[in-house]
Amino acid sequence: MKKLNMILIPILLLFGCSESEPVTEIVSGELPTVHNSIAKAQSYGDEGLGIRKETLFSEEGVEPPLATFTVSPPGSGVVLDRAYLDAPPQIPHSVVGLLPITKVSNACSACHVPEVAAAIKATPIPASHMRESRVSNARYNCSQCHVPQADVAVLIENNFGE
Repeated sequence: MKKLNMILIPILLLFGCSESEPVTEIVSGELPTVHNSIAKAQSYGDEGLGIRKETLFSEEGVEPPLATFTVSPPGSGVVLDRAYLDAPPQIPHSVVGLLPITKVSNACSACHVPEVAAAIKATPIPASHMRESRVSNARYNCSQCHVPQADVAVLIENNFGE
């Protein structure tokens, strides 16, 4: 039985998701009924795969949406609600002159390390990002998760928290 399973399972994985009729039974009494999930799934055409209205196969003529980024200096921006529980907060101030962030040069840590942040009322870097009172080498690139706030049109409403 074990040898049979070692042969049948790869065959099922290879051919079990084809566009043919669903397989209803492989070996009576030995394996559970297998159904073809792709045959029952809803399919989409090329125009329904993305949020933009142009084809996804060409970038010709495609322009990114216009965005106006915040120009507030640090300490004066408005903190927005997070998109969902534990989402990285958006940067409420201009990042001009603060990027790029490298292991050697991280302007964010000047204000956001916990001991400084409390004194100037900035959001402190969480403990999960710190290692021995320094920003962890795995978390130094703040702009990988945190993005500056921008005034852009909402393409898809966020109902994540509902």
